[in-house]
Amino acid sequence: MNSELIHRYSPNHVLMKCAISDLFKTNIKKWKYNRPPDITRCREIARFVCSRRPTMDWLFYAIYENSTDTIYLLDGLHRFTALRIIYDENKEFLGNISHILSQHVLMSIRIDITDGEAIDLFQQINKSNPVPDLYLQNTDQDKKNAIEETVNKWMTKYRGHFSTNPRPNVPNTNRDRFIEFLDSLYEKMELTKETSYKMDVKLREMNEHMRTNPPPKLSAKTLEKCQQSGCHLFIVKLDVLIDIPI
Repeated sequence: MNSELIHRYSPNHVLMKCAISDLFKTNIKKWKYNRPPDITRCREIARFVCSRRPTMDWLFYAIYENSTDTIYLLDGLHRFTALRIIYDENKEFLGNISHILSQHVLMSIRIDITDGEAIDLFQQINKSNPVPDLYLQNTDQDKKNAIEETVNKWMTKYRGHFSTNPRPNVPNTNRDRFIEFLDSLYEKMELTKETSYKMDVKLREMNEHMRTNPPPKLSAKTLEKCQQSGCHLFIVKLDVLIDIPI
C-alpha cells in the first residue's frame, strides 16, 4: 500500500497516511468480531461523498497481522465499504471519481496485538454506539448465521421500517437493535441449528399479534404505514416485545 508514516506511538502502534486509490489494492478485511456493514447506511455515505465532495479527513482504526499480511478494520467499516461501493460502481455515483481516489485518509494501526487488547480498543471506540453482544462473544457460528439471515430477510422485505438512526421511533427499528432482539429471542426459545427456522415463524406470529392488538394511542400515521407495509412488529419497543407472551 502506498502510505506514509505520520507518527509512531509505540513499536506496535503507528499512524499512517494512505491514498484512497491504494486501499483497494491492499488486503483489508472486516475484523472477525465486527458486525457486517449495513449496506443501506453505506450507500447513504457513498451518495453523500459523491454529491457533497467533502474533504476526506477520515480516520480508520485497524489491526495489522504480520503472519497473513492483512489489515483488519476495527472501526470505519461502513465508510470503507462506502468507498468500495463508489470504486466498484462509479457509474452510478457520477462517473468521474478521481477527486475521491486522489485524496488521503489516516489509519491508526496496531500491529500483532492480542484478541483481548483488540476487544478493549474496540469497546472503547464504540462506547457511544454499542455493538451487539452477538459480535463480541464467542457466539456459535450457526446462531450468528441464522440471526444475520433473518435480519437480512426482514430488512429486504420491510426496508422502510429500518432506520440508520441510533434511536429510531416506532414503527421503526435499526439493524443493531433488531440483532440484539433476535439474539435474545434465540436464547429464550432455546433454538439450535436444526430448529432456528422457528425464529422466523415466531416473528410472523408476533407480527400478527401486534397487528390485531396494537397499543392504545397509536397515531393514525403509524397505523397507516404498518398497514401499507404489512410490518407491525415495531409498533412497540423490542425490549417490550420480547416479554409479550405469544
